[in-house]
Amino acid sequence: MEIRNRPKLEPRHQFKTNTKFYLILILVFSILAIIGLLNHEMWRDELEAWLIANNSDSISELLSNIKYIGHPGLWYICLYFITRFTNNVGAMQVFHLLIAIGFVSLFLFYAPFTKLQKFLFCFGYYTFYEYTIISRNYGLGLLFLFAFCALYSYRDRSYLPLAIILFLLSHLNAYTLIIGFALALTLIIDAYFNPNLHRTLYSKRWSIITSFIIYFTGFITAIIQIVPPLDSDYHGDLIGINENKILYSTAEDMSSPFFYLSKFARSFASIWKAYVAIPNLSTWHFHNSNIFYMFTDGIANVSGNATIVGEFNVLNLLIYPLCIIIFLTVAIAFYRQPIILFFYTISNCALIGFFYFVRIPNNRHIGHLFIIFIVSLWLSTNYKQNLWLDKFKHKFFDWIVINKSLLLTLFLCLHLIGGVYAYSRDLVEPFSGSKAAVEYIKKNNYDRLKIAGSSHTKIAPFSALLNKEIYYLEREDFGTYTVWTGKKQKNHIDLTNKEILEQVARLIDNNNSEILLILNQKLEGSISLLNIQSLAQFESSIVKGETYYLYLVTKN
Repeated sequence: MEIRNRPKLEPRHQFKTNTKFYLILILVFSILAIIGLLNHEMWRDELEAWLIANNSDSISELLSNIKYIGHPGLWYICLYFITRFTNNVGAMQVFHLLIAIGFVSLFLFYAPFTKLQKFLFCFGYYTFYEYTIISRNYGLGLLFLFAFCALYSYRDRSYLPLAIILFLLSHLNAYTLIIGFALALTLIIDAYFNPNLHRTLYSKRWSIITSFIIYFTGFITAIIQIVPPLDSDYHGDLIGINENKILYSTAEDMSSPFFYLSKFARSFASIWKAYVAIPNLSTWHFHNSNIFYMFTDGIANVSGNATIVGEFNVLNLLIYPLCIIIFLTVAIAFYRQPIILFFYTISNCALIGFFYFVRIPNNRHIGHLFIIFIVSLWLSTNYKQNLWLDKFKHKFFDWIVINKSLLLTLFLCLHLIGGVYAYSRDLVEPFSGSKAAVEYIKKNNYDRLKIAGSSHTKIAPFSALLNKEIYYLEREDFGTYTVWTGKKQKNHIDLTNKEILEQVARLIDNNNSEILLILNQKLEGSISLLNIQSLAQFESSIVKGETYYLYLVTKN
């Protein structure tokens, strides 16, 4: 295995020129990100993490509260410490902005790509929108992955920094856990086949043992946190009920002969969405959509994920050979670097397998497939081409190897289109109706009232933005964040209008003269005990399901 030396330092004048360019780019990125964050209405998935952190009195309680979430605790612990200083949810956006500036800075100063590629990457759909404007734990994953890549060429000195990074990656989400595991295997294979490292590693064997213990501890503790308890409402996408039928399937659906084929097809189609990250330009709810389905809407059942194969629509079936072409083309680009080919293949297969067995993905999850491509290209600069693979030499293969940088630029251009479109739409249109609704509530002093709401998952943003408990009608109790367990809620049961009003009537009887009722669909019907006044409605929302209807309810 031929290993390249560490990158040489740039000439002084070139270093100054590049540094000036990178600093200007970071400044532009930061300004645009601030504008985007100020105009972005946070939605339930962002605010749920804040609610859990803000309503936990200790780290141990926090870890107990997230056991139904399916994510390890690192992001929640970060937010926990922030909430000790402020109840303003905007602090999470400030923290996330700093993370985004961090991973962009690492990428600009250390990634082995051209200035054009770095510019395109910084403002691409995943980098600039999903992992910067939307505040979740995925941006922190990019920060750690890029730090790993920057330190990879120094692995002969010590594995400890890499092990610590892999430990942290394991505790962010299932996707970085999988990628981190693939990186750990890559390090092991690299050490085994690299004779230049053998003597060095033997002399530092205790450091290696310590590094292994650190990573292995992180991996096991992350798995323990991710696996849901037995009373959890969620145990994967095979069985369940949800408003988005393409995500959850009933036992009846599973009896279909096409069920498992369609489930694999939807998982495999993630490759296309990862590399061609342009949303559907023809729909209001562009989040989690893709431009491919723009040309097939109305022909097949399409949602944020890939279409159902069982319908055998020819146009939709075209996406699967396109996915195969993309995957094989990128894999061929690394065929002369077996270590990198191993990492790229194993991490992609593991993620797609996770999508199939556990979670049909949304765009924020799918983006990790493209990040794997970026990491592979970055790490590949540490290895020379293997000449012993000449027996596999082919002009087409060599053309792909030579032009893989051009291939990256092409995909990054597509990402830029997606990023600019999503960012501009988010600037002028509300991502969620919750912010405007909260402003209305505060302006009219309705936040002094007891608030009841349905459905519980979509009303939770009001608890975070108003910093108060809400009476969740599905749970028949006051609370803040959504609890995904059968012990504290009626699992996924949609209440009828009559059931909603009966519960509100009981709540008013308990010494509450007025109730602010928040629903995410129009209320129809009435009961004689209540006087219901429609206050306002907020129907503009990019993300599905976060349109709101406000009612003032008093006793007749």
